[in-house]
Amino acid sequence: MRASGESGCDMVIADFYRVIGERVSQKGNIEEEGIMDRAGYADEMMRKPADFYYGVLWNKFYKRSIIEKYQLKMDNAISWCEDFM
Repeated sequence: MRASGESGCDMVIADFYRVIGERVSQKGNIEEEGIMDRAGYADEMMRKPADFYYGVLWNKFYKRSIIEKYQLKMDNAISWCEDFM
């Protein structure tokens, strides 16, 4: 998050932990530090495609100005899989 404020990037994608019973594994972790462009992120996704969630919202932070500019809103009528928008 600190890097997003310093760089002015539009989106931050976080890693996450997958928990199955007692087993916990970190997913979506990218070893490289710093800011990535689209091509760099796509390369990382191709290396470990099962480690990333592309279409979900819960592991991403978006710049508020983008949400306001395009008037993006969640549909309150959707109560299941709403994070696959």
